[in-house]
Amino acid sequence: MKKILLYLNEAQKETIELALMLAQTFSSRLYVLFCLNSDKIKDEETKDRLEDEGWQKLYDVEEKAFQREIKVSLLFFEGKPENLIYELTKSYEVDTIILNSLAELNLLELINKNKAKTIILK
Repeated sequence: MKKILLYLNEAQKETIELALMLAQTFSSRLYVLFCLNSDKIKDEETKDRLEDEGWQKLYDVEEKAFQREIKVSLLFFEGKPENLIYELTKSYEVDTIILNSLAELNLLELINKNKAKTIILK
């Protein structure tokens, strides 16, 4: 477990904590992804608010990772989450994906597309 991707959207404390614990235990690089799904954004004000919230969540995880001396990379992208996760998993050679069951994703598509182990917390 060398590279872990944490899908931060809808992630609960337990999901974030698991990702941090695994990254620390296995000395893994942790990629933390926040995805802005532009299909669901109706106006510029909402987009700006969601961007701010996304970056704040990313910075919060980054701070926790630094406290534990975990190598962390923050990723903020706009697009369809399933496609982004697939592309990032491939390009960064991620071997484990961690997400929450509350994530608004097509989980079947995500699991079928990716070769990485997928951990879904309830």
